[in-house]
Amino acid sequence: MAYDAILAERVRHEMLNNVPDVEEKERAGGLAFMINDKMFVCVQDNTLLLACDPEQAHELHGHPGVSHYERTGWLIIGPDGTDGKNISFWVKTALAWNSK
Repeated sequence: MAYDAILAERVRHEMLNNVPDVEEKERAGGLAFMINDKMFVCVQDNTLLLACDPEQAHELHGHPGVSHYERTGWLIIGPDGTDGKNISFWVKTALAWNSK
């Protein structure tokens, strides 16, 4: 399993601030963060695979480092999109969609 441990720790830290019952599993070639057996963020290499509202995906695609994933409602967030406070934004975006 190849993933950026520092990026995973930043995501983990953000989870602890927002959701107490997050599970971590090796999935999709990386480290997946899950709630109720639903993956909503996965750290793969130095990118995030992120679940989002499919209707919001086009708007989110305009953010730095973002590209579409092959599945509807999923985005790939590259290193340019995971710096600074962007992790918080992406985690909250995924959590909002996951709670629907």
